[in-house]
Amino acid sequence: MTETAPKPATETPLRAGIAGLIALSGHAVAFLAGYLVASVVQPSPGGGFEDLAAVVMTFLGLEVLLGLACLIVGAVMFRRNRKYTGLGLVGGWLVGLLLLVFLIQLQ
Repeated sequence: MTETAPKPATETPLRAGIAGLIALSGHAVAFLAGYLVASVVQPSPGGGFEDLAAVVMTFLGLEVLLGLACLIVGAVMFRRNRKYTGLGLVGGWLVGLLLLVFLIQLQ
């Protein structure tokens, strides 16, 4: 009963990069899901916008879930003294969001 807990692995800036890439790839997954929904859902014969609505709801819904997940898990990691991982998640999500906004502005 006198044994101490093993020391956790040291946090390196590499973990921030890996966490950032994970968060950034979440934006690509949301975009891919919107693309797949667009190929599956067909508009009604009367010219409805069901296909467009499905794409927008899928993409925005996944983006909201991704944002909440990255912010919550990033805050928990930061609180557990894994600052690089937490900042990498939040930073990767913000970079992806800014990249999406920039790409939309180019259109």
